[in-house]
Amino acid sequence: MTDKLTNKKAAFGILISFGLLIILTFIMEPKLQASRQTEQLAAVAASIDTQSKVPAKIKNIDLIAKSAIVYDVQSARVLYQKNADVPMPLASITKLVTALVADKKVKPTTVLRVDPTALQTEGDSGLIAGDTWRERDLSDFMLTMSSNDAASVFANSVMSKREFINTMNALVKQMGLSSMVLFNESGLDIDKKTPGARGSARDIAMLLAYISVVDPSLLEATTKEAFNSVSDTGRAYKVVNTNKIVNDIPGLIGGKTGYTDLAGGNLAVVFDAGVGHYIVVVVLGSTQDGRFGDVLKLVNAVL
Repeated sequence: MTDKLTNKKAAFGILISFGLLIILTFIMEPKLQASRQTEQLAAVAASIDTQSKVPAKIKNIDLIAKSAIVYDVQSARVLYQKNADVPMPLASITKLVTALVADKKVKPTTVLRVDPTALQTEGDSGLIAGDTWRERDLSDFMLTMSSNDAASVFANSVMSKREFINTMNALVKQMGLSSMVLFNESGLDIDKKTPGARGSARDIAMLLAYISVVDPSLLEATTKEAFNSVSDTGRAYKVVNTNKIVNDIPGLIGGKTGYTDLAGGNLAVVFDAGVGHYIVVVVLGSTQDGRFGDVLKLVNAVL
């Protein structure tokens, strides 16, 4: 009788413990998710090896760009670097962070309205005031067309513009991208002396490596030379990629262009050089056309 009672108590104890484990898991899951994300970010940050030697085949490449880096994500090695830690004006590469914030704060199916004030931003990408877009479709449009208007829609719709910019800066700080400072959502120059954002080629490489591993779908649209996009109201838009060499990079996973008077020509791409062998190439401070040649030199040297 005593043994049966003991067994019943043991079984009851196991059930209670199991129930508590489920409850604790339920409570702790958000914290665990945050912890996992922090670990992922730390892993990407730690993986960039500043002591890696430059391979002979790309050691003597002549670039127009003032700053550049080639980073092998798989082996966690820097294959090439030129002034990679110098903060540079980022121009529209800034929109990678804009897209990340929008993706984290808004569901992909959430509908956003194009406010007329968003269209006052420099550059006309064809958006129409009053039209509505699903978040992911607008993000694809923004990154591929490098639409300043679309960036403004995100900054003004998701939360207040100040909160959005603060969230962008908080995110890059969390990721350990210490060189990056963002003053607006588009990367447009604020005036003749002040860029819309600054950051090093190394930090952009880390950012692109993170996106390509953790959320590659965010970059998928940027692999296309052109495509048709349809807003939530059914209006059709022709989307043309600002990356002129999109078809010249084998295994392209994604990328982002940038150009302003202060930044010059910028381009960051990530491609698959083999099965899961991701390579990131970033050039900053080139020319409007020279950035494409610079990136192709580095891509071809790796392949």
